[in-house]
Amino acid sequence: MTRSDFKQLPDLECTLDEQIKEVAYELAMRENAYPHFIKQGRLKPQDAQRHYQVLKAVLRTLQAVKREQESPDPLGEALNSGRGVYIP
Repeated sequence: MTRSDFKQLPDLECTLDEQIKEVAYELAMRENAYPHFIKQGRLKPQDAQRHYQVLKAVLRTLQAVKREQESPDPLGEALNSGRGVYIP
């Protein structure tokens, strides 16, 4: 496949778990590849560090979204249930 082939791929619906797994995989790939790229002069150390840290932040964000989805919000549940909520 060429670069233009990848750019023409349609968007894919994927789950949050799939996204987390893919970003974690990409981080592991970068841990292996970046030292070689730096040694070959293809990537500056500070650029490698920044790219890695940004992608790691993406992973933390996705994981936080998953935690938020998995932990019920008692106030939100009560409001949506029609039971009413007493707020002093």
